[in-house]
This record gives sequence, C-alpha cells and structure tokens, in this order.
Amino acid sequence: MKGSLFTLVITAIHAAAIASSTTHMEALQGRQSAPLVPSQDPFYSTPPEGYENARPGDILRMRNTTLSSTFNASSAAYQFVFRTTNSLGQPLWALNTLFVPKTPNTTHPGLLSYQVPYNTADVDASISVLLYAEASDLGIIFTDIQRALDNGFYVTVPDHEGPHAAFSAGILYGHVTLDNVRASLGYINNSAARYVLWGYSGGSLASMFTAELQNTYAPELQFAGIAIGGFGRNVTYILEYLDGTPGVGVVPGSIIGTLQQYPDGYSYLLSGLKTSGPSNSTGFLAARNLSAVSALLGYAGQTVLEDYFVTGRQFLLDPVVKKIFAKEWVLETRGAWNMPIYGYKTINDEFVPIAGAEELVDEFCASGANVLYEVNTVGNHQDEEVNGDASAWRFLESALAGEKVFSSRYATHGCTYRNVTIGIEVHPPFTPLVV
Repeated sequence: MKGSLFTLVITAIHAAAIASSTTHMEALQGRQSAPLVPSQDPFYSTPPEGYENARPGDILRMRNTTLSSTFNASSAAYQFVFRTTNSLGQPLWALNTLFVPKTPNTTHPGLLSYQVPYNTADVDASISVLLYAEASDLGIIFTDIQRALDNGFYVTVPDHEGPHAAFSAGILYGHVTLDNVRASLGYINNSAARYVLWGYSGGSLASMFTAELQNTYAPELQFAGIAIGGFGRNVTYILEYLDGTPGVGVVPGSIIGTLQQYPDGYSYLLSGLKTSGPSNSTGFLAARNLSAVSALLGYAGQTVLEDYFVTGRQFLLDPVVKKIFAKEWVLETRGAWNMPIYGYKTINDEFVPIAGAEELVDEFCASGANVLYEVNTVGNHQDEEVNGDASAWRFLESALAGEKVFSSRYATHGCTYRNVTIGIEVHPPFTPLVV
C-alpha cells in the first residue's frame, strides 16, 4: 500500500515527464475526465457573487464530477464552493469534494472529513485535482476513502489551503475545514449524523487547527472523534529542523503560503530575500508553482533558511513575521478539544520529530482530554501513514458507530500511552525521496 507521499511522487513524475512543453492542465490529460486546474477554472477561482454576505459554510456553487467512476463505492461525487473565512477574519470561499456512499449507513449515519497532506503553495496541485489520478496511483488515499464509503459513510475532502494555496496557514486551515463540514452536513441533512476528522502529516495540521478553533468558530459542531498521525506542534521548529535535509522542500512553500494572506508580511518576505547569487528570490519564489514533491526534489539538501535570506535564519525571528508564524504555526490548545483523540507517530519520524507531538499530547492530558496515543517502534514518517492506518480507521469507525460501540472498545476518559510495533512498511529515513 502506498502512502500519500508516494501518490504525490507518481503525480509529480507524470507531470514532470511532459512539463517542458505543457501546462498543468495538459499534464492532467489522460486522467479520467479531469477538470480544468484551479487557476484556469472559473468555478474554483472566481469569487462567487455575494459570497461576502453568505454565512460560513453556505454552499455557493455545486457541480457533479466523474470521480465516482474511480471511487466506485460512491454513487456520486460533488464539488461544493462554500463560504469560509481567511486567517484575518475576512470572507473567503473554498472548495471541497464530497463522496456519497452507494448505500448510506442508516443505523449510524456519518461523515468523515479527510484532510490529505497536499502541502504546496501551488493551487494547481490542490487535492481536488490530484483525486483524478488512477486508483492504483492514489494508494492509501483511495483505500481510506473507499473503506469509509463501503461502511456507508459520506466522505468530504477539502482543499483546506483555500483558493490561493495558503500552505501551512493553520488558522485558515481550521476555518476552511470547519466550513467544509458545515457545507457537507447541510447537504446530507441528517441531524443524527456523527462526524469525525482524520489527517496525517500536513493533513494533521489542518485537522488539529480545526479541533482548536471549533469552540470559537463553529460552536454548534460536535465532533465524535479525531485521528492525527505524523503530527507536531510548532511548524517553525519543524522547518528549522528540516533545513539542509532531503525534506527541506516544504520550507519555501510554507513561508510563502502563510505570508501571502498578510500584505505586510509578504512584502517583508520579498524584501528579505537575496536578489543575487545562486540562492536568490527567483529560486525561492519558484515554489509558488511547484507541487509538493517537485519542491521536495528541487530544494532537497539545500540550507534554504541560511542561504536565501539576507539575515539567514534570523528572518523567522523578526517581529514583523514572528507574530504571524506564532499565530499560524503553533498549536496552543486555544480551547478544549471536545472529542476523543487518537494520535499515532513513529519514534523514528524524520520529517516531524516526535518531541513536539509528545509535548502536545502531555498538554492534552493535563487539560483532561481523552487521548489514545500510540508510538510505533519501527518505520519512517511515510511508513507510519500506512502502518498506523488501520488503527486510526478502527478508532474513527468506532466513534462514528456511536458512544455505546466506542466505549466498548476504548476508554472514554483520561489518557493512554503505548508503544506498538507494526512493520507493514519499513524504510530508511526520507524514503521515497532518497532511494
């Protein structure tokens, strides 16, 4: 089984093979009935008329897709453009993809909000586009969505970075994901439906900010559970850790994606980049047009923070941007996560060091949260997406099945920490980027 990074690698290889003479849109030809890429798709990129006056979560546009021919446990797959809110509290719109199960579960109606780590500052590499890959290439993304549909649950997959690819902007991630759930529940129109969150790696960041902001932004929502894998607490620390490693390619896109919402912050970014030499602003800003894996391959091993900025790593600490990063990049447990939490990590996580995750889990537990936290003794970051997948799904499926089923399988209060050894996939660090 392939994890989402393998999926993105295949997508990047497919695109790169013809990139020298084609656009993103042409690179998608050959996939089943793919739409225009977002930057060329008026449905996606054009501000809906009157969206500023709509309520968060209101569906503004809707269309059918052909995705049910790939995800064949669904009877239909729709895309909604819905009203949401950016990190500054201003009206915005965003898109999700909602899969309708062929046989909805009438005993335990439910919705899975599935945040995929597409990790890019390029809106044309959003997950709504990548879903049009072949099932064999989608790997674990296909498996997870199909399994939920087979159980009769609806599945929504938001483009949680919004219409401008605000990569790593945690506040926006949370708003978009919450409004995606609101929109999906509005379509399902079943007050008995339970709903859960699931995200790995970059998808865990979206899921965690969703849980953090739920109390203040969407207090009417009551999630039945959340599963987060490959997670950390502080993006600044993660980016500093990755500088100079094969995983450094997430650094430019994270900084660009987050600051582009803030005019002063983005202007400061442009002024802080070197204008000459091999590591200059042109090379850094190229990340705006790179998919996740293209960026990982293109910047691999570079000391991006040291080399591209006039002040080196000090750029992250300048007051102009530091306050933005503190808001967008640090999980502060702003409110109690009013839902059972399943966390899974590998002790060998080379992308997101385990220390930040354990600090966060300790804070959850100190605040009285209900947490099951499992640490795998084998595998790398990518491996754990596969190795922990079945356990994460069992937790979420139990939450969707209701309190009686959940309580028969899991503790409903307090925290449980345990080590596990699950070696379905075991590779050296940074595989498949380093082989």
